[in-house]
Amino acid sequence: MAGADDFELKKDDKGRVILAGYHGGSETVVIPDGVEIIGEQAFAGHSYLEEVVIPEGVGEIGAGAFAECYFLREISVPDSVTEIGKAAFTDCWSLRKIRLPKGLKAIRNWTFEGCEDLNNVVIPESVKEIGEGAFERCEALENVVIPPGAELGKGAFREAPGVEFSFCIREGCVESYNGVCPERVEIPDGAQEIGEHAFGELCGAKEIILADSVERICPKAFFWSGEIETLALPEGLIQIGEEAFFGSRELKKLVVPESVKEIGEGAFWQCTALESVTLPRNARIGKRAFADVPGVEFSLCKREGCVGSYTGVCPGKLEIPAGVTEIGELAFWECETLKAIVLPETVTMIGEGAFKHCRALTDVALPESVTEIKEEAFFWCSSLEEIVIPSGVKRIPKRLFGSCHSLKKV
Repeated sequence: MAGADDFELKKDDKGRVILAGYHGGSETVVIPDGVEIIGEQAFAGHSYLEEVVIPEGVGEIGAGAFAECYFLREISVPDSVTEIGKAAFTDCWSLRKIRLPKGLKAIRNWTFEGCEDLNNVVIPESVKEIGEGAFERCEALENVVIPPGAELGKGAFREAPGVEFSFCIREGCVESYNGVCPERVEIPDGAQEIGEHAFGELCGAKEIILADSVERICPKAFFWSGEIETLALPEGLIQIGEEAFFGSRELKKLVVPESVKEIGEGAFWQCTALESVTLPRNARIGKRAFADVPGVEFSLCKREGCVGSYTGVCPGKLEIPAGVTEIGELAFWECETLKAIVLPETVTMIGEGAFKHCRALTDVALPESVTEIKEEAFFWCSSLEEIVIPSGVKRIPKRLFGSCHSLKKV
């Protein structure tokens, strides 16, 4: 059991006693009588903690108070508690049961996010607000009864099986969803846009069908939704945001309708199974929108003498054409196929992170025309063994060759 010296107590400007921190190592902790507030992150990260007893008289549990107490199994919150802060119990993986106080008005954002074993929670009738991600990733949660009239925040029960699948729609925007994504997701008619991070890596849907009313897909809407195999985009769609479908590695065919005017940076980057791509004739296509996509012909994205990125799959050996003066920031970042690069005598600058994470790169020919190489230009080029720095380069920046474990000669 915890001793009195294990608790850090102080008073706020109203004279209330705050438990500001805990410095013990007990598996079971009884909060001392007289404590009125359990402070922000008071027990955060105490992974050995298994049981906590909170006495009557405590009125508030601060934000993140028990966050990442991975082995905390059970906790009873007395009816004297009227406020539980954001992320108070986030990532308490082993928490199976919690009693919430009868007079609680709100369950704040991310309060129980990632409580994977939580299967029993009774939400009091007094609760009028359940915040964003409050029970997200509570994968064992069953038979949840949501009080009548309670307002649900964005993705309050995302990937919680005890709640029926439904969309979170506000003012025509599909912001997220509750419950577990089915294999086939049909965005309902009337929705005008898919919000940022609306689905993402938690979504296991294999088929996405957008209603004809959808005009915009926001940045990262389906970011790392790696199970998508079929995607139906409607005629009438105008914009696909940055990294909207990044990492959809099961997607094999894509038809982008003629109505689309803009495809954002990295929109289909890392869609490595995409073999058939039909694009509109007049759309503005951003950097890396189709990088590492086999269904698009390889080409360099150049502007005013600068290679900013590429489309398609990079060849093993790449010769940059004469006239190029600059390799832009992150131009070939995470290009997994590039093994050799030859730069022309016109190149003077290599941008920050230009070849970062090109793990297969073994051969780099830098011309004497290069006078500047930015930070991390060759960071984590783990296969690179040798490189010659041109004499005109006067400064070697930090982490230029960081994590280049095979590099033997510079």
